[in-house]
Amino acid sequence: MGSVEKKKAFTTGKLRTCLTFGFVVLSAAAFGARHYLEKNNAAAASADKVHVKAEYVDAADGATGSLSAGSTVTCERGVKITQGEGYVRFNIELLDSDGTPIDQKLQDKLSERAELEAMADPEMASYRAFQEGIYWTYNDYNQLTAKGELALDAFCRSMSEDAISHNRPYSTDDLAQLKESGGVSTGFDSDDLVILSDETEPFKRTVICTQKYSEGDVCSLYDYIVLPVDWQYANTEFDGYTMNAEGDMEECYISVNNMELLGEGFSLRVTADVVDAADFNSAAAAFKAVGK
Repeated sequence: MGSVEKKKAFTTGKLRTCLTFGFVVLSAAAFGARHYLEKNNAAAASADKVHVKAEYVDAADGATGSLSAGSTVTCERGVKITQGEGYVRFNIELLDSDGTPIDQKLQDKLSERAELEAMADPEMASYRAFQEGIYWTYNDYNQLTAKGELALDAFCRSMSEDAISHNRPYSTDDLAQLKESGGVSTGFDSDDLVILSDETEPFKRTVICTQKYSEGDVCSLYDYIVLPVDWQYANTEFDGYTMNAEGDMEECYISVNNMELLGEGFSLRVTADVVDAADFNSAAAAFKAVGK
């Protein structure tokens, strides 16, 4: 199996309802040298066997300098098979605007909350301050989670030709209808993908493409970045706490405008793995055989 790592990051800079995306486009580097799957002596002896090779596809079409609610960018991120046949797997990790994985920030908030809880002593005068700190870390944790879920929804895969038009903005309902009709998939969710995740790391995904890809084929992770037009005024709600008029913290729903929730931006770190498909009938079997 060949493994290539490519960091593809973009940031969003908020000015009221406007996001600025700056794409770091790396050169398409060939990866996958030769992949030997020596299941038996016969396979090892086949010196003339064509092994899989591939390269990154990293292309953008359209203005990527400044995007606002309602903007759509065609932005293909994928892997192209240049020799042989192979199965493709993507590993993705969502990062915050400072480059820190959002999952790490969530764990940091849990640790901070646990420390405050351990120090909070009802017999001490500082108990109230500790309790307030616990509530604020709860808010921060849930807001980070809401931001991550919103960010992942901005990525779309095309499931049919010309699924997305640049002639008009799309609302959240428009994208839902396209998804229902089979035109697009959002958030790395599609029938031809196997999505593996861990609830302890909600913003990491292992995405296995079930199709076998031959020379010249492109396996896309996503094709568009779409910011629905209603994100300009739509809000996301999450559980939290606020201070009432008496100075006590009380449970409530916190509502934040979607564009403000994205804040200073986010990034997506992507790695890709390709395994030779010659000896396997499915992508799941191929990746299982190589131990990953």
